[in-house]
Amino acid sequence: MDNLKSLIKEPIHSRSITVKTYRVDDNAMVVEGRLRDDRLTETFSMTKGEVMPVGVIHDMIIRLLIRDEGGMNIDKVEVELHHVPRHDCLMVHDSLDGLVGMKIAPGFTGIVKNRFGGPNGCAHLNSLLLSMASAAVQGWWTNKAGSPEALKKASVKLDRRFLIDTCIIWKKDGKLAQMAIKALETVNEAGE
Repeated sequence: MDNLKSLIKEPIHSRSITVKTYRVDDNAMVVEGRLRDDRLTETFSMTKGEVMPVGVIHDMIIRLLIRDEGGMNIDKVEVELHHVPRHDCLMVHDSLDGLVGMKIAPGFTGIVKNRFGGPNGCAHLNSLLLSMASAAVQGWWTNKAGSPEALKKASVKLDRRFLIDTCIIWKKDGKLAQMAIKALETVNEAGE
């Protein structure tokens, strides 16, 4: 069988998701995510029966203000809908306001899917939000671990579920995870 790359012909659709994290101060950051879908070939509308031209389908941005108040607390949410396929899609603009007061923590994905998924929100905003959540953890750690002293202070608060068993190299009984667990225990003992 041919490799998949050899089967590629013309592109028909493109989705890009970018997430950036910005430092506000030692205890706060802004996470900004953008989702953009582009139709790269003409298609027909299922509901209108018309030709849909090549172009942007979705272009949306979510910004989250995350504060460290015993965890990654969502203090503010902003949504920008620069391009949506239908005017009715604009009604989801405020659909993520219920995130304020929530924490990005293990279990966040399930909560988002249950509270903001399906008929309660927008599949595209949720896809973006879930990408942002895992990137926010990376950004939070980067914001917190800027020096050895800051790393020790941040490690005391680290929920191991953000790290242990999240992938094959961080499996609980693996070498790297065991080293991290030992380091966290050392830091926690020293901090008591």
